[in-house]
Amino acid sequence: MKKVLAYLIKFILAIAGVLGSIFGFLWLQSSLSNNKDYIIFVSPNINLVISIFICFSIVMLLRRIILKRKLLDDEFDSRNDEISDNDYIMEFLNFIEPKKHIVYPILIIFYCILTSYALTNYSVIYENSIKKYSIIYPNGKDYTWNDVKDVKVGITKSRKRQYDFYYTIELKDNSSINLNSSNETRGKEIHDILLEVDNKIKKKHIPKIIDKTNLNNYGTGLDEIYIEKIRKLFVE
Repeated sequence: MKKVLAYLIKFILAIAGVLGSIFGFLWLQSSLSNNKDYIIFVSPNINLVISIFICFSIVMLLRRIILKRKLLDDEFDSRNDEISDNDYIMEFLNFIEPKKHIVYPILIIFYCILTSYALTNYSVIYENSIKKYSIIYPNGKDYTWNDVKDVKVGITKSRKRQYDFYYTIELKDNSSINLNSSNETRGKEIHDILLEVDNKIKKKHIPKIIDKTNLNNYGTGLDEIYIEKIRKLFVE
């Protein structure tokens, strides 16, 4: 019973650590913008995927270290805690163990690049400008609204028949910003922020490319108020 409780506590702490790391990662990224007077802070969904991957990798590595210590201390019960033959992650860690002096530095460099990419991969929309950050431009690249080529609005359909709304600002240097990614709106509702940006787009006479193909199928289960706001974004 004590053993089960101990593992349960470790599991809860691991989950709490991963979730804390993810939210801490997003908070750290949003804090990198010096000017807080923005309309919307946009962080692509890939950043969240990377942060989860890194946290998961750290948890698995810690698990490997804990299991190894138990084996060395003869406290490992092979009947109950045997590493499964299907545990491919653990098998991979066991495989690289003899080559750790080569593999570990490579993995550290790889994770550093991933972290640097995710921390610098975001955009900030201001009242009169746009700033897009990347691993190439860690201090940000400045744009004006005149640098916007067009705006694409639509709803994509996945193989699982899920519908995803997008509102993408296309810049003249062929880069783009999807405002419906992971974002920080300073406490405002995302659809209200999108309507605010959309009104600015219209006033500046920036072309809008609208795809209404899946509009009628989108929003099942959502409040009618949100659906109405989304429909307004499909008006030129």
